[in-house]
Amino acid sequence: MMPENCEILRRNIVENGFEKVIDVRAVGVWREAGTFEVYSKGRQRNSVLPIDKLEDGTRILASVETLDRIIDEWGVSPVDLVFVTVNGAEVQVLEGFHPEGRDVRAFFVAAPYTIGERPNSDVCREMLDNKGYTIVDLNNRNRVVAKYQSNTRGLHLL
Repeated sequence: MMPENCEILRRNIVENGFEKVIDVRAVGVWREAGTFEVYSKGRQRNSVLPIDKLEDGTRILASVETLDRIIDEWGVSPVDLVFVTVNGAEVQVLEGFHPEGRDVRAFFVAAPYTIGERPNSDVCREMLDNKGYTIVDLNNRNRVVAKYQSNTRGLHLL
């Protein structure tokens, strides 16, 4: 959701020759669309939720969309991989995703935070399972890798 980060990412993609296979969307993601005050610690650490690693208290305003709306407006199908790194808001991002009518084949969710009683990674695994995805990597407690159960194409995830 930070324009500076998106520009750095775009330059990196071009420098490495991936501009025809990677599309960057400069948008924050949440369970609902709107404008939120975002907790920030400079360009690299930002979250819609207050997390311990953002103690300095800097605040910015950012626009956010639901994952459903981003996918629908993007107009690409299938989406081979959704890569989610949202500093604590993983659960809320997945709450804004409904797979019906959307061909999203796989998810990678970085979920190192615990907000509430359960680790976000556990909640995300359960949510993706309930949405028809198979968890394919249980080796890392802080990440969730899942593919859609009906995917017979044999997607490779790194």
